[in-house]
Amino acid sequence: HTRLLTVTGVQTCALPIFETTGLNLDSDQVIEVGATRFYRSGAFENFSTFVDPGRSIPREVRELTGIADADLRGAPRFGDIREDLRAFIGDRAIVGQNIAFDLAFLRAEQIVPAAPSFDTWELASVLLPTATRLNLGSIAAVLGVHMPVAHRALADAEATRDIFLTLLDRLEALPRSLLLEL
Repeated sequence: HTRLLTVTGVQTCALPIFETTGLNLDSDQVIEVGATRFYRSGAFENFSTFVDPGRSIPREVRELTGIADADLRGAPRFGDIREDLRAFIGDRAIVGQNIAFDLAFLRAEQIVPAAPSFDTWELASVLLPTATRLNLGSIAAVLGVHMPVAHRALADAEATRDIFLTLLDRLEALPRSLLLEL
């Protein structure tokens, strides 16, 4: 319950999302970064770039994301954007959908946020108990959040931001006694 009460006090957040060549931290690389930093009021700023992974994108990833090797030609390496992304995130609370994945890639790139992190999947599992699926698209559909495209970093970050703010509104509408019980 402490985490539920903590999230209600969040005023500013950063939400970094990565598209990668795969799911293995040891062998896969980031190919796209999309991040949004936002305030409880809804104001936001975005950061987005392709990233050269130094290798070809696997067919499955190309099909899933629509990102082609040609899109990455001339893109910076992750090391070239690391400090810009670190500054963009700053000391804000981190938000994400299944956030462990993005936090792991951040840590692998020597970006270790000091602020708390909040997972929209976890919040949705509490606040949408009748939802049958809790992937990003399903949560967006249940909450009426517009999601024009899936598996693109900035679009996913923006949808996750809007989902988080909607879930936060629902959370804050609950009686404090229920929050304590949860």
